[in-house]
Amino acid sequence: MRNDAQQILEAVARDLASPQTAEAQPEKSMGRSPRLIGAPETAAETHAILRARNGFNINQLAAEYRALRASVLRLWIDECDPTAPDLDDMIRFNEAIDQALAESVRHFSAQVDQARNLFLGMLGHDMRSPLQTIQMTAVYLAALNDGGKISEAARRLINSGSRMQALLDDMLDFNRANLGLGIAIAPSIVDLAKQLAEALDLLRTAHPDHRVDLEVVGDSNGVW
Repeated sequence: MRNDAQQILEAVARDLASPQTAEAQPEKSMGRSPRLIGAPETAAETHAILRARNGFNINQLAAEYRALRASVLRLWIDECDPTAPDLDDMIRFNEAIDQALAESVRHFSAQVDQARNLFLGMLGHDMRSPLQTIQMTAVYLAALNDGGKISEAARRLINSGSRMQALLDDMLDFNRANLGLGIAIAPSIVDLAKQLAEALDLLRTAHPDHRVDLEVVGDSNGVW
């Protein structure tokens, strides 16, 4: 906070020196102070971005503002002693700090979310190559047709690889949506009974001592 405290407090001082309507007071205390379109980042927003990039968590970020508020109020009270500080100015100071904290939390959360989505996106792409190798090996084993057990194991491996591929695709689509890139949707004819059968096949492999049955009633085909 020491690096950005001066800029944050200068913004607070400018706020105290500007007029404020009764309608703006509750909005500012909740971090919803009006802002011009295209306005540059505030000192609080810049501070939040730097803290997110340096590995701070949101509790540490909030603790910095608590310490800043307490320090300024203590110095303010000591400076005004023996008279009491102006109550209206003190209220507006706390509102301005609340506004700065809200700006920091909002930008900190956005920065963390963006970093998480980028990481998951890179992870999904990096997992494609080893997954494709596993799938190709499983297809090769199935093509050998070297006994029933090997063929059955290869079939399960192929199905598991396909499901993992679908999960990776879903994760990448989710990240694309969070990054504002949208999700490509291509509806197709799907047999839900077949999908359930493959899922239960994985369960049977994981729990060979348990019996798992599937009963399908009616037409399970549809466009999804």
